[in-house]
Amino acid sequence: MNETRFSTDDLFITFFNTGRLPSGIRYIANCVLVAVLLLVAGCASEDDAPEQLIPKDEMAQILIEVHLLEAKINKRSTGRDSLQEVFDHYEAMMFDSLGLDTVAYNESIRYYIDHPTQMAEIYAVVVDSLQVRSKNLGMK
Repeated sequence: MNETRFSTDDLFITFFNTGRLPSGIRYIANCVLVAVLLLVAGCASEDDAPEQLIPKDEMAQILIEVHLLEAKINKRSTGRDSLQEVFDHYEAMMFDSLGLDTVAYNESIRYYIDHPTQMAEIYAVVVDSLQVRSKNLGMK
């Protein structure tokens, strides 16, 4: 195997003459850039919460209802597109009955997706609740 090694001078000269780094170095630089971007995105501050953020306990109850609605609709044997239309219709009805603003819901979902620890806490409640309901109905 033929290995090419570059000294710092070689890297500088290559970059200065061509405006490009060797491909191996570019790959490493790109990996470091992606890692830094993921780190910055993962450390989103609490200050970026939307004005209409739905509290975690309320969001858990909403998501329970959303998942139950999805389950009911998925039992139907119609095409995927029709199921999506049916789901959208019933979801809008559900939001109306809960007095929930769609914009607040979507902004809250985006916020919690950007804050995975909080989303995990919400889904722990959702999963536990759905498991209890499943057990109560005699399902496994």
